[in-house]
Amino acid sequence: MRNTGDSEVTILQVKPDLDGEGLTFLGAHVAGLDRQVGQVQELRGYPPNDVRLGDVTTVEGLVLTAGEESAERGYELLRGFEVTGHGRTAVRGIDVTYDAGEGVETVRLLSTLAVCAPKMGPECPQEYPPGLGE
Repeated sequence: MRNTGDSEVTILQVKPDLDGEGLTFLGAHVAGLDRQVGQVQELRGYPPNDVRLGDVTTVEGLVLTAGEESAERGYELLRGFEVTGHGRTAVRGIDVTYDAGEGVETVRLLSTLAVCAPKMGPECPQEYPPGLGE
């Protein structure tokens, strides 16, 4: 997540758009500007505990500072999910609700994920953001 504006942004809520019953959302954290790695696809355990991520904090209430480093490097959103059922479950996007000082707004991050449990098969197609795909 990047803050390209001139004022601080406070994150109020992060909520996935889930389609299916096989995943439980465990929460969201962020890796800050001091992280060594970026775009981590998978970590074992939640909340994440990897020294390469730097300071990891819960996302609700986080204040994204304004400035060049925040705008260019950004904060990495880390989402925790647990497989709790069978079948296909898709994450269609992540809704981030925030306040930038001019009222509360929500933006959708087009980050998709499809999980099939107990195993992948022909009834479990890939998941793509709108406009992308096969």
